Amino acid sequence: MADDSTLLAERRRSWTNYWASGALHSCLGSFDGNYAGEVPEAWRGALAALPAGATVLDLCTGNGALPALFVGEPAGAALARIHAVDLAQIRPDWVNQLEPGQRERVAFQGGIQAESLPFEDASFDLVCSQFGIEYTDLGRSLPEVARVLKPGGLFAVVLHDTESLMCRNAREERTHLAWMAEHNPIARAAELCRFVARAATPEGRQALAADPAAEKARLALNEVMAAMTLRAQEHVVPDVLVQSQRTIFEAIQAAMRSGDAEVGLQGLAWLREQLLQSDLRLAELLGCALDEAALDGFLAGTGLAEETRRPLTFPGGDRLGWWLQARKPA
Repeated sequence: MADDSTLLAERRRSWTNYWASGALHSCLGSFDGNYAGEVPEAWRGALAALPAGATVLDLCTGNGALPALFVGEPAGAALARIHAVDLAQIRPDWVNQLEPGQRERVAFQGGIQAESLPFEDASFDLVCSQFGIEYTDLGRSLPEVARVLKPGGLFAVVLHDTESLMCRNAREERTHLAWMAEHNPIARAAELCRFVARAATPEGRQALAADPAAEKARLALNEVMAAMTLRAQEHVVPDVLVQSQRTIFEAIQAAMRSGDAEVGLQGLAWLREQLLQSDLRLAELLGCALDEAALDGFLAGTGLAEETRRPLTFPGGDRLGWWLQARKPA
């Protein structure tokens, strides 16, 4: 069994790779851009409660969905500084598009654990997180939040809800990943790649057409690809199936065009790694989501006083997550 340091390194690598895609949040396959509706409204309320010249710490920021929202808000113009930290290595491209005055007020720092923050006591007017802090060891990270908050400072978070649309989608997507692990279309595609590389030449195509082993490999892949298509048609969130089929097809085409099976095999190896990392992230999401009972003890022992707790919904009415707001006594 992997030790804690190995698991931490794997988490850091997985999320670093994910945020390098440019996504603003952790559900890219289901929701594009930034969140809308009740989420920005809740954050506008939190910003309005801050004093002029406030300092903000965004924990587990990813590619900075909250700083991106804050700098675009009128109330955000009064913020003195936004520190955004994450366990992963992060370099969000959108920061480069800011005006110089805005850009200088936002500082990103990767490789930072929420359980051990490199900031002085009583440094921030607002400590916030959006679908992030619940991934941490709360017994260590929440005391850190209380430590770095100024007296009277605000702690505000959007948290994963066990009954949210995102959790429902994550549970379904993990069933697709388990199905692919069982039926292994990647292995079947790899077998076919070794044959179709011969199709780059007329002679190779002629030999390929007469090779019963190549035909067997083609039929085996077609069988599992047809099953994937049927499964995608029967489910609400088929993204990972559709995307995997596309990547498998592209890998085979690459092997055929280049005449080099290794070119296709590299694409399939990349897909296998992406699916493994996706399953890790989805498992984490589901493992850290909170129900009402878990929220009852969320702030226990921190000294922070809960002010507001409510469910958030998407514009269409589906559950999105929890809004929780608390304050450090003055």
